[in-house]
Amino acid sequence: MISTKFSGISWLFLIWMLAFGHDFNPLGAQTVDGFRVEFGSGVAAVEEAPCILTIHALDARGEDLSSFDWNEGTLRLAGLTTSDGNPLTRLTKNGHTLGKTSIDFKGGRLTLTNVVLSDRVVVSHKGRSFTVVERTIFPWAAIIPPLIAIILAILTRQVLIALFAGVWVGMWAVSGSPVEGFLVSITEVVPGALSPDRVKILVFSCLLGSVVALVARMGGTQALVSLMTRFGKTARGAQITTWLAGIFIFFDDYANALLVGNTMRPVTDRFRVSREKLSYLVDATSAPVACIFVISTWIAAEIGYIEGKLGTEAVQAATGLESTAAYQVFLSTIPYNFYPFLCLFFGFLVCVMGRDFGPMLHAERRARNEGKLLADGARPLSSKEMDELEPADSSRLHWYNAVLPIGVVILTVVVGLYSTGLESVTAQGAELATKIQFMVEDGESTAAIEIAKERLVELENPPLRAIFGAADSYNALLLASALGVVMASLLALSQRLLPLREVVDVATSGIKAMMPAALVLILAWSLQGVCEKLNTSQFLIHHVSFTLSFLPAAVFVLAAVVGFSTGTSWGTMGILIPLTIDYACGMAVEASLSQHDVREVLASSVGAVLAGAVFGDHCSPISDTTIMSSMASGADHVDHVRTQLPYALVVAAIALVVGYIPSGFGVSPAISLPLGLIAVFLVILIFGRKVGAE
Repeated sequence: MISTKFSGISWLFLIWMLAFGHDFNPLGAQTVDGFRVEFGSGVAAVEEAPCILTIHALDARGEDLSSFDWNEGTLRLAGLTTSDGNPLTRLTKNGHTLGKTSIDFKGGRLTLTNVVLSDRVVVSHKGRSFTVVERTIFPWAAIIPPLIAIILAILTRQVLIALFAGVWVGMWAVSGSPVEGFLVSITEVVPGALSPDRVKILVFSCLLGSVVALVARMGGTQALVSLMTRFGKTARGAQITTWLAGIFIFFDDYANALLVGNTMRPVTDRFRVSREKLSYLVDATSAPVACIFVISTWIAAEIGYIEGKLGTEAVQAATGLESTAAYQVFLSTIPYNFYPFLCLFFGFLVCVMGRDFGPMLHAERRARNEGKLLADGARPLSSKEMDELEPADSSRLHWYNAVLPIGVVILTVVVGLYSTGLESVTAQGAELATKIQFMVEDGESTAAIEIAKERLVELENPPLRAIFGAADSYNALLLASALGVVMASLLALSQRLLPLREVVDVATSGIKAMMPAALVLILAWSLQGVCEKLNTSQFLIHHVSFTLSFLPAAVFVLAAVVGFSTGTSWGTMGILIPLTIDYACGMAVEASLSQHDVREVLASSVGAVLAGAVFGDHCSPISDTTIMSSMASGADHVDHVRTQLPYALVVAAIALVVGYIPSGFGVSPAISLPLGLIAVFLVILIFGRKVGAE
């Protein structure tokens, strides 16, 4: 009887082993039958660029093992190095850190953070070798695509071709085949660049084009220009007005560029201000203003990047700050935003002093003396149809036909930012209140509950900067442009200036006028995606080293290079702010600095990142705000970049020499900033030349 039962059990056991035996081991150890690699953030296998690498131990069916001994003596790795350049061949204990490379494993997964590829990746275990990364990408492929796009755009003046060439070359490097790279670029990369938020930006731009076209056709533009000429009857006055309008639209860089450029273009055209100068003034007052103003759509992102690192114990120990002090840290960085402040001052002075130099001087003299707003052969990022729209009835020109639609757009943006921000903050408060209730029920520490309650009080009575920081800017901009079209259409119909059919035709022509710029934006976003795939930012960061005294200067230059190469200021800040905080705290602790001194180093270094990101974004021909500035101003994009770059480089050099280098040695911004302002004035006075006839 016992034998029969035993025999039955044996058969069942045998059947189970045949079906699941490769997963079963009575001692709990599972047999590995292969490995698989997964790159974090979707990056490709680029050499010499730190990345996140996850290695999966697999069973015979190719599925992840639930457990694996990663510390086993027979396990070997090849083709990987730590961030410090040392070969990573054997693993140490879980959670161990080698330089900036960390090792974490759980079950059948091994995660290596900030690990660097040096060759094909091979995992060896018990005499068997598994090549888990067959092909790596040569290092400099990380920066070749943006360089190709920038150089081709300048040489050929064909921005669309230049941008697509950059995308194609990048995907060629990823796929290893020019044909496959082309096909993937067309079928995946370009369509994949259109996220829902980016589609909203495109629709906002097109609808704003409709508003501008309707206003021009109603005669509102001409009436507004005539009205404004009463207050400023010179090119200098038109430029100062443009600069002031850029300061006034402080709450969002996209809204700033599109509204100021489209609104002021007829005014500056009247006084023969070159389109290059208009696009410079628009670009120089968009991101720089939004970056430093305490009420803007940038604040949430900037504070969020800072807050993410303040929550770590090492940073709190080094600085003496709590995770809730992110806004305090942001405020302390504002005096160190030398580039945005000096950039704004530079733009104001060239308007007031009437002096320019370099390519901008030639553009201004051409416009003022020859009446050519654009250079010969220029290709503005808006169609000629927009400039050639004549009033439907020249005897009925009313300024309010321009002010009301544009005013509706501005007012709706502000109200939309406030309402969406308040809704978001309210939702956060309700979520936190529920969380506090669970914390109390679970008996968590009193200190943690008190911190959460303090945060809840702030959410229940949010300051204006918190509301604007949490706003949904994309929805606000989209709604604003739609209501602007509605207002302009109602004005045209109610005054019988245009029939319904012509209202539709004019609005459509405004959308058509924005198509060249929309295509440029889509390809620029595609190239940004390729740069993310090729890990461009991490490649650049990995090849820069510096000391504590030169930390602010180094991160300013690094942020400028990353921003220029990738065309994104927010992406640059998101990558570099956490790294910079780690650098600042780690190096300051090694130097035995007090918590007060560490906070000063932190403020100057993070401020340098914010400023460098703005500079890179400001100058880059593949940046969305640079493209929008060209689009709204009706300027040739290459001419805009070519004339703006010398001005931006001069300001950046002054910020570096007078601001960031001295700040690394403890010089207060109260000294550096005034010196920088004086230096800007002297540069314009010495090198600037009077443009000529008004």
